[in-house]
Amino acid sequence: RFPIEAGIPPSFRVLDEQSARDLVAEARAQVLERAGSGDAQLAAAVAHILTETSENRLHQILDAALGNDRRRLERFFSVLPEGEDALRKLAERAHGVNQGDTVENIAEEFCAEAKAEAAELASVIAWLADGSKTDKAFARELEAFSTRGFSTDAFRSLRDAFCKTGDGEAKEKLVTKGLAEARPELTAYVIQLAERYIAAEQRCRAARAALLAHAALTLADAVREVYAAAKRARGVLDYNDLISETLKLLNRGDAAAWVLYKLDGGLDHVLIDEAQDTSPEQWQIVRKLTEEFFAGAGRRGLFAAPRTVFAVGDQKQSIFSFQGADPDEFEVNRQHFGAHAQADFADVRLQTSRRSAPEILQFVDAVFTDPAARDGLTSLGEPIEHQPFRTEAKGLVEFWPAIKPVKTEDKDYWRPVDVESETSPVVQLAEKIASKIRNWLDDKVRLPGHDQPIRAGDIMILMPRREPFATEIIRKLTQMRVPVAGADRIRLKNEIAVMDLMALGRFALLPEDDLNLAALLRSPLVGLSEEELFALANGRQGRLWRELADHCEELPAFASAHMFLSEVLRRADYTPPYEFFARALSADNMRARLLARLGPEASDAIDEFLSLALEYEALATPSLEGFLHWIERGDAEVKRDMERGRDQVRVMTVHGAKGLEADIVFLPDTTTLPDPPGRRGELLYHKDGVIFPIRKVDACDAVTAAKEIAKQEALKEHRRLLYVALTRAKDRLYVCGFENKNG
Repeated sequence: RFPIEAGIPPSFRVLDEQSARDLVAEARAQVLERAGSGDAQLAAAVAHILTETSENRLHQILDAALGNDRRRLERFFSVLPEGEDALRKLAERAHGVNQGDTVENIAEEFCAEAKAEAAELASVIAWLADGSKTDKAFARELEAFSTRGFSTDAFRSLRDAFCKTGDGEAKEKLVTKGLAEARPELTAYVIQLAERYIAAEQRCRAARAALLAHAALTLADAVREVYAAAKRARGVLDYNDLISETLKLLNRGDAAAWVLYKLDGGLDHVLIDEAQDTSPEQWQIVRKLTEEFFAGAGRRGLFAAPRTVFAVGDQKQSIFSFQGADPDEFEVNRQHFGAHAQADFADVRLQTSRRSAPEILQFVDAVFTDPAARDGLTSLGEPIEHQPFRTEAKGLVEFWPAIKPVKTEDKDYWRPVDVESETSPVVQLAEKIASKIRNWLDDKVRLPGHDQPIRAGDIMILMPRREPFATEIIRKLTQMRVPVAGADRIRLKNEIAVMDLMALGRFALLPEDDLNLAALLRSPLVGLSEEELFALANGRQGRLWRELADHCEELPAFASAHMFLSEVLRRADYTPPYEFFARALSADNMRARLLARLGPEASDAIDEFLSLALEYEALATPSLEGFLHWIERGDAEVKRDMERGRDQVRVMTVHGAKGLEADIVFLPDTTTLPDPPGRRGELLYHKDGVIFPIRKVDACDAVTAAKEIAKQEALKEHRRLLYVALTRAKDRLYVCGFENKNG
């Protein structure tokens, strides 16, 4: 309604995910190109990151600049003070680094002090040389330091002398007991020297981390600017822009006052659903929109309808932090609106569960009885209590022992490295669950209080992560002929139906590609058998397409294939991508043939593929070659609708199951903690600035603190994830797990 006031194109279009990924890739490429073409600041940042870390970390930083951490980065840069060195100064301050401190300066300062104490150091070396084997080794390390001229290179060599591990932790004992008792004054000097060295080493680590943070933030800022410029040039916004630009508009002085005045008359009620998943920026928008609800005449008179803010949510179910959700904001804003509404504020706690049987609710309450177990579920840490609505229901919670790895020799030497062995705990547990479900269906088992036997659609299998279990359980269920809906999310390029359609497009562009044509001929789109393809391809003198044309009269299958593919070639040059594939799927009932071979779940992938073809035509010149390149370069995902309806077992992540339920729920992966933040590669944030994860041996106190905070936040969300998983079950809950090779 207010694009001019917001400073955005009035006819802006919202970017789809695929187009956004393309613009992000272009922004990354442009920044790296600028770094290699004379931009000294970017070149220095890239060189520093590559030298200190790796090329992989460089790509992680570029991805993070416009990834899940983008909102927090936007928040950070929005309050960054102006000035040429503001970013560097902030990075130094966040890491506790004095202005101008460098690794070389700190090392030189320590070495200069040590050189002035050369006599004391010589006495220590001679004293240690008369001690034990350990003392003599310590003496050699100190002597190497002094003989190398107290240089910065020699400074690094002292790390093994004073530190017991690579992370800079001091050794508990530097000299043996007998030697220490003989010369306590020299012992005191050695301890003092070690303390000074470790302090200097920590300062070096902090300076190194600050430089890395500055370099990473410099690149992140450059990628953001290029990406923003690309969007402005195209007149588009992405989803994050809808939030950030709205918030900027509502904070924009006189323009904001005008906008709020125009909006105020039309707003009587504001509803915030799933409030626990609302980001801080979204809460700020709600606050701005509802300011007048609590001010003077804005409350409405005696005869006017009341104005209300209604927020519904459950902190215990906040599991979307990667989308910017902050569960603590729920409590912060509850207090904010409570203070403004005063006597008109109602805080309604809904303790009654209308879904789960009493036994399941009792189990959930017991799991989170310990304060440490429920840390992160709520801001106030109050006990978790549920009241069952289905008081007469008979529920069951069953634990299965965790399956441990068995040390056996793998006889299958040709098994791919990314495929689990049949003796692995993952495969064993998948087979156990699949057999249990198969027996229920065969024996027509009924749950207490249910009139009908258990159906496949009554069962849900939930995991905190898709792999390694999802693939195996789907495979085992399929082998045992249990109807299964497949994964809740699929990568479009990995779907067989999409591969077949892309092979059709590649054939239209290059019929001389024999391997692609052979795959296409075996696909359901053409349907040649192995024997027919062998007869056609074996012993041929020329291209496979020419061979098919020459022998199309020999077999009906050859004639049908040649006629279909000839029509495809005829339309390739002038037909837009959507029409090309839509007509191919409608010819001779091709879509039905694909679904008959690949299963009904392939329908989702086909529909998404066609939708992307339409989106591409709206963005670029509608060429078949351009569309195929666009699909191959992207990484589109399809989220299947897993609402209860089809009679199939649902295999899902807990994130995908939010809001769903099932009579029977299996939790097969309950023995694995979340990966630590550094291993996931995301950005870590310190209270005084932004810190990027680096190698453990380089970690300073500020980085270590940031990693610990991130680790604790991940554990808190992991507990909330467990709560959501447990409360999806209506009648039966099966808790099981497996141990990996490392226990």
